[in-house]
Amino acid sequence: MLLYKQTLESQINANKQYQQILYNARMYISHFIQVFNLSVIRGEIKKEHKLFYQLNQDIHNVPDLSTEFAIQEWGKNIISGENERIRNGGSPIYNPTIAKVQVHYEVFKEYKSTQRIYQSTTTHNWEELVNQRKKADNIILDIWNQVEEHYKSERPYSRLIKCKKFGLVYYYRRNEKELTPEDD
Repeated sequence: MLLYKQTLESQINANKQYQQILYNARMYISHFIQVFNLSVIRGEIKKEHKLFYQLNQDIHNVPDLSTEFAIQEWGKNIISGENERIRNGGSPIYNPTIAKVQVHYEVFKEYKSTQRIYQSTTTHNWEELVNQRKKADNIILDIWNQVEEHYKSERPYSRLIKCKKFGLVYYYRRNEKELTPEDD
């Protein structure tokens, strides 16, 4: 249980850092697309060059970047598109540069991989804890049954007291009469 709690806490702490990295990657990709679209609108970059980025030529909105998958896909599209456009004689976009976008994108991919490892480890430890609890429950049930079997011939109150010495704790149901020495 301690191991599970430690891995869960590590995952939670790493996730806080991951969320900031995710935010940065989203922001840089979004900003790059906005700057690129404004350059197209101003006529500084040909509208057809949007195809290098997998962007629709007639739409100047930033695509949906709300999911990790979208950030991964659009980051890849933007980086490869900018490199392709530059190879075809285009001038690089500045503020942000594709190098800056790529750094944040690569850090995002690295942390995403690390998060998967944290999640996998936490899940594994949880499953191990569940298995250990099942084993412990079976051991407790076996001990309980053995103790009760050993004292089955005793009178009710005497059996209750002797079983309690072995750690068996009995709870009375609502409206159930408590056993007293007089019951023996």
